[in-house]
Amino acid sequence: MPKEQRRVLTQDEESELLGKHSACYVCLKTLEGYSPEEIQFDHIYNYADGHPQELSNFAPVHASKDPRKLNCHKAKGRKTPYEYREEYSGPHNSDNMLRYR
Repeated sequence: MPKEQRRVLTQDEESELLGKHSACYVCLKTLEGYSPEEIQFDHIYNYADGHPQELSNFAPVHASKDPRKLNCHKAKGRKTPYEYREEYSGPHNSDNMLRYR
């Protein structure tokens, strides 16, 4: 059986997700001040690991190329948001995320 094509969200689906999530799903900080180009919609559980491509498995994350802003999408890599938060929790949380811009 051929592998399913990677899902591309529509603008309506992205708007629906932004209506449900006002913060980055990775770092839990606000998305306010980030343009649509600075927000990615990432799988909560990796598609590459066989998890579904249902809308409920997507969430917005910071993905700015501006060095003064967060890029959690790049920083977390293939970890789940839960794994990433656990690995980088503690007093240096923001410092660790900022290194991956």
